[in-house]
This record gives sequence, C-alpha cells and structure tokens, in this order.
Amino acid sequence: VKTYTNSVRPRLIQKTHLSTFIYDISSAHLYINIVTYIFCGLLLMMIVFSVANYLLGGLTEFLYYTGYALFLGGMLFTKTYYDLRINNEVFFMEAYLDFIMQCTGIAFYMVFMQKFLSTRSKYPFLNRLYNAGIVGLLISVLLFSYLYFFTDNFVLLNGVENTTKIVLLGMMIVFLVYCIRQWK
Repeated sequence: VKTYTNSVRPRLIQKTHLSTFIYDISSAHLYINIVTYIFCGLLLMMIVFSVANYLLGGLTEFLYYTGYALFLGGMLFTKTYYDLRINNEVFFMEAYLDFIMQCTGIAFYMVFMQKFLSTRSKYPFLNRLYNAGIVGLLISVLLFSYLYFFTDNFVLLNGVENTTKIVLLGMMIVFLVYCIRQWK
C-alpha cells in the first residue's frame, strides 16, 4: 500500500481477550473521530451558507468556497468514516484520493480568495501568488497521479506530497506577512 500511515503491529491475543483488545484500539480513535465529525458538520454548514449566499446574491465566488468546503469536508469525512477499516477502497482513499481532494479543495479556496478580494485589480501580488499556487497544485496533482499509477517509487510519491504541503504552508506565511503589512 502506497501510504505513510500503513503499519503492521502483530500481537498475540487470547481469544477471550480479543473483544477487549478491539475496544481498546477503537476507543483510542473515538475522540479524534468525534472532533473530525464536528469539523465535517461545520464544513457542511459552510456549504449551506455559501450556496445560500450564491442563490441570494449571485456572486460566483461563493461557488468556489462551496467547492473548497465540499472537498475538504469530504476528505475529512472519508478519513474518519474509513478509520480502522481494511479494504481496497480504504487503501485507495488513504494512499491517493485524500491528497487529490485536499489539493482540489485548496485550489478552489485560492480561486475564491482571488474573486472575493478582487486581487486582480486591488492586490496584484496576491493575484500572482494565488495563480502560482493553483498552477503548482495542478502540477503536483499530475505528478502525484503519475507516480501513484505508473511507478512504485513511494519515496518520490511521498516527497511530492510533503513538498506540496510545505510550499502551501510557506504561501500561507507569505500571505499573512503581506496582509499584516497592507493592513488598513
């Protein structure tokens, strides 16, 4: 399985203690899953709010925000829903689809920010930053997809994912510094 979360920890357990062992494993994930479901609910409310804003005001930027919330919420929901399950869908989700959903959601958010802040006319630097981010995400998704489907090079596959996340973090820091300097 081409994922960094894959691990095997064999244990010998008496048959009479198996249900207790399974409970201990699943209860450790319970609180994290509850928090994730709460975030999914918040993202669902953001989707409803954005669709309502679009329907009432006709502003297309809220459709981009809906795409952001939909993809990120879908990613979080499926990661939690499939927690501690083993089948081909889970492996595909964990190894490939969650990164694609994350990148797609962030790209939607970048387009939303461009439209919502009118970066083309008001903030040319931010417009270029977001355009570079969208192109970078597209390249990352294409490279990640190629490596996932046509090679067995997990180190490079994982490197593309980690590098993309580090670059996105850097872009966020640049955005925050720019906003602090431009604050009015």
